[in-house]
Amino acid sequence: MLRALMDSLPIWSILAITLCVVLVAIEAGYQLGTWRARSSGAESEANISSTTGASLALLAFMMAFSFSMAANHHIARKQLLTDEANALGTAHLRARLLHTEQGRRIRALLEQYAELRTHDPGDNLAEATQYIADSLDKQTAIWEVIEEMSLRDEPTVFHSLLI
Repeated sequence: MLRALMDSLPIWSILAITLCVVLVAIEAGYQLGTWRARSSGAESEANISSTTGASLALLAFMMAFSFSMAANHHIARKQLLTDEANALGTAHLRARLLHTEQGRRIRALLEQYAELRTHDPGDNLAEATQYIADSLDKQTAIWEVIEEMSLRDEPTVFHSLLI
């Protein structure tokens, strides 16, 4: 029944209801705290240390999420870099199987592409944009050589390995 009610409400009304419940809980806690402070006469050390402990626990929780997200981002980048390096190495080895002029051109272009990919432009956006454009140019040049081979020669297993 509660699920059917929640499904029938628009999302903005669920937000408004949740916000009202939270605000009522905060006000109730504030009123209870001021009532206890008046009844005891002075602010106790226990209230301050529990508030400090709760604040530090929340800070630790947020830091744990931040570090977890940063670690996951680092692992994903490392995996992408490893995958690209493996793909480049495999493409270079497969290009070595072709003992033609096109095979030599592909190997040379792959080496130039790998050199471009190892350069780190840092925070220079213009330089990074230029390296991306140069990388795309190398990829296009490699593909053009492969297209030229497939049009000129009878396609073989080696051709399909390059593609």
